Amino acid sequence: MEGYASDAGFPNNLKIQKEAQESMAFGASLLTQGDASSALTHISRSLQLYPTADAHYNMGICQYMLKDTDKALDHWHKSLSLDPNQADVYVSLGNIYFMSKKDPQQAISYMTKAQQLAPEDPEIMFNLACMQESSGSLEPAIQLYEKAIEHGLEKAKAYLRNAIAKQMAQSSK
Repeated sequence: MEGYASDAGFPNNLKIQKEAQESMAFGASLLTQGDASSALTHISRSLQLYPTADAHYNMGICQYMLKDTDKALDHWHKSLSLDPNQADVYVSLGNIYFMSKKDPQQAISYMTKAQQLAPEDPEIMFNLACMQESSGSLEPAIQLYEKAIEHGLEKAKAYLRNAIAKQMAQSSK
């Protein structure tokens, strides 16, 4: 037929996508078992065949587990370039910048974006509250701890008490 693109390669593309998905799924299952070295092989294969945001995210997890923070960051940024609406990627970036890179402002920025994408997630609220508190921003931390508690995160109660105590101590000076 004239004027139409050929679909001769289409079934092959689906086959490649399926193989990539299978490699990534197997790699992800190895990650959950704590075997980052083996997972790396399968997720790398997935990325070679058909790069996706999820595959880059999982590769970042592998690299982080293998203690290569810079490669983890690189893959998480690639993941966001393919899909900028992944709260989990922003959480990972926030945690890395907070714990490893010692850049609390950048960490707070990433965690704030994660919270915007997943506003009902109490773990994100809690993590952001901890970052705010450690940076001396007690009022926003207290508000986030309260929201996390409202969403059922019990461990936030002790942190809330501590943040309130710090705030009271500061105001009595």
